[in-house]
Amino acid sequence: SSLKLPLDEEDKARTSAASSAKVKEAEATFVSVPDASKIITPSSVANRGLAAMEPPHVLVVEDTAMCWKVLKLSLAKLKCTVDIAEDGAQALEAVKKSMEADHRPYNLVLMDLRMPVMDGFEATRILKDEMKYETPIVALTAETGADVRQRCKEIGFDEFVQKPLRGEMLKTILSEFAHHAVQ
Repeated sequence: SSLKLPLDEEDKARTSAASSAKVKEAEATFVSVPDASKIITPSSVANRGLAAMEPPHVLVVEDTAMCWKVLKLSLAKLKCTVDIAEDGAQALEAVKKSMEADHRPYNLVLMDLRMPVMDGFEATRILKDEMKYETPIVALTAETGADVRQRCKEIGFDEFVQKPLRGEMLKTILSEFAHHAVQ
């Protein structure tokens, strides 16, 4: 058996200082905590499986080049990958392609309402009703009327957002609908 001697105050201070130094040294060797956009939470894994480890893949459906270029740049800064469709018909094709085994599915669709060829109302109706597409679709529009908002709700849009889509609102949408937290 080992002999235990009582520690005097000086010994306790030395032991405490040595322990404190070891803790600080150990903390310094740890990898820094990842930023929030890289933290995988149980809810993100539950909602997206292993895809929670990947940045969100977003389809932007917008016919005005300046608008989609700004959105694409903003989303890229928030660590998203982005595809562009310039009308509802292109959006339907992009979604169909994304559902194939060798393609990455979208985590979010940002859909303009007023476009040539096929508008966002019709594209979303087909996606939700006919294709049973479950990925969140957010309506983007400059319109403010309650009738437009109600029509969006009836068709199956998950959210209605007015243009221009500012940074904080975009972060909120990504967090809420793509489970992608950004700072």
